[in-house]
Amino acid sequence: MYILLVMNEFDENYAKYVEVQYGDKRDPVRDASMIASNDLLLPHAYTVSDRVDMTNIDVYSVDPVGCEDADDAFSVYTEFGRTFLAIHIADPTEFISMRSDLWLDIENKVITMYPSNTKPVHMMPHEIMERASLMDNGIGCGVSCDGGCVKNAITVLTEISCDTFLPINRVKLLFTHILAKKRNTMSYESASRSVNSVMSLEFGLKIGQAMQEMRGKKTIGVKLKSVDKSIIDYACGYGGPRLRGVSPNETMMMQMIEEFAIFANSFVGEYLSIHLGGNGIFRACDASAMTGDEFSSLSGNELLHHIITNGIRADYMNTVASHDLVGSREYTHFTSPIRRASDCVCHYLLKYLYLREISGGATVVPFDSGRLAVLAERCDVRSKKMKKVQYTDTKYRLIQVMHGILHRNGCLEIEYCVTGHIHGFVNIIIKRVDEFPVYLSYSLRRKSYDGVIDNKLMFTLQVGVINCRERFDEGSIPELDALFV
Repeated sequence: MYILLVMNEFDENYAKYVEVQYGDKRDPVRDASMIASNDLLLPHAYTVSDRVDMTNIDVYSVDPVGCEDADDAFSVYTEFGRTFLAIHIADPTEFISMRSDLWLDIENKVITMYPSNTKPVHMMPHEIMERASLMDNGIGCGVSCDGGCVKNAITVLTEISCDTFLPINRVKLLFTHILAKKRNTMSYESASRSVNSVMSLEFGLKIGQAMQEMRGKKTIGVKLKSVDKSIIDYACGYGGPRLRGVSPNETMMMQMIEEFAIFANSFVGEYLSIHLGGNGIFRACDASAMTGDEFSSLSGNELLHHIITNGIRADYMNTVASHDLVGSREYTHFTSPIRRASDCVCHYLLKYLYLREISGGATVVPFDSGRLAVLAERCDVRSKKMKKVQYTDTKYRLIQVMHGILHRNGCLEIEYCVTGHIHGFVNIIIKRVDEFPVYLSYSLRRKSYDGVIDNKLMFTLQVGVINCRERFDEGSIPELDALFV
C-alpha cells in the first residue's frame, strides 16, 4: 500500500510539473486528415523512383529496447573480395510533399519528444513513421519472398580495409531499397550477446573502434565515450524505476552505432557544403579553446563536467562551421529524419542535388538561403528547449529512483560537488547515487553563499529522506538543502 501511494504521488507530480512541459500530444483525427491530403500530392517534386536494390544484403538495426522509430540500420558485406559498410538511413521525406500541411506541421514541431515511461510524442504522424521506420512492421514498399519488409533508404556506402578496418576509396551516396527483417532488429543488449555469432556485428565493432581511434587524433571529444553511465530502467514492475549499469559490451555496441552516425553525418555535411556552396542546415560546436595539456589530461567524466558547467553547446546553423567535439569541419544531422526536422531538410536537399543532375538542372532547389536560415533558427530554439525539458524529466526520475532505493534499503549515499553561486542560486552536481554514476544538477535559492566552490572537490552525504519533487529542486533532498542554509 505504501509503494502504491508513493507511486501515485510521483505520477501525479510528474504529470503536473514535467509532462505538461512537452506540450500537446498528436491529434489522430488531424493526423488522418493531413495524411489523406498529403497522399493526393504523391509522388512529389523530390520523389526518387530509380533506387538501387540492396534487398539481397542483410541489414541490422540496433536501438534501445522498445524503439519503434528506427531511423538507421547498417550492413557489412563482401563483394568480389572487397568488404563494404553500408549505413542505411530511413527516408520519410519520400512520403511527404513539401506542399502539404503535413510538412508545415513537421516544420513547426521540429523534433520528437520522449516523455519518460510513456509513448513518444512523434514529430510526424504514426502512419508516416511506420512507413519509414527501418523495421519489419509490415508497412513498406513491398514484401520479399524471403520474408521481411522492403523499405526506402538513403545509404552511405564505403569500402572498408580489412587491415585497418577504416574506410578507403570514394564514399558513395545511394537511394536504395533494403529488406528489414525481424530477426535482425536488435536492442543494444541483445546485439552485444550476438557479436560472436553474427559476422556483421563482429566486423562492425572493429570498424567502429577503428573510426573512434581515428577521430581521437582530431578531437578530445572522443573521451566522452568513456563517461560512466547508468540507465533508468522502467521495466521493473511494481517497485518503480531503478538504476542499472551498462555492460562493457553494451557500451561498445552503442559506440559503434554512434560512430556510424558521425561518419555519415560528416560525409553528408561535407557533401552539402561542396555542392550547395556552404548552404544547408549544419551542426556546429566551437570547442577550440579546449586545447593543451590541461584538457588532454582530463578523463571523460571531467571533460563532460567541464562542457556542462562552461556552457559549451552545439548549434544549428545555415552556414558551415566546424563541430569540434566530433572532430569534423562540416557536420550536419542526417541520420534521424523520423525524429528531427533538420535531418528531413538535409534529405530534401540531397534529393534535389540527385534529381538536378539527372534532369539536367531542371529541378528547383527546395529551400533558398533565407528559408534555411529560418529553419536552422527554429530547429536550434526548439531542440534546446526540448533538451532542457528532457533534462528536467531525467532529474525528476532520478529523484524518484533515489526514493525507491531508500525505501528498499533503508539507506542511501550520494556524492556531490558545488559548482557555483550565481543569480541567487547555489548550483550542485550529484555524481553518484550509491554505486551508480549519475549526473544530476540540483539548485537551491540562496542570496549568499561563502562556502567551497570547487567542481573537483567531492563530498559524500548519507541521506535518510527523499521527497517527491515538485516544481523546484528544493525540498526533494532535505538533508542536502540543510547544508547550505
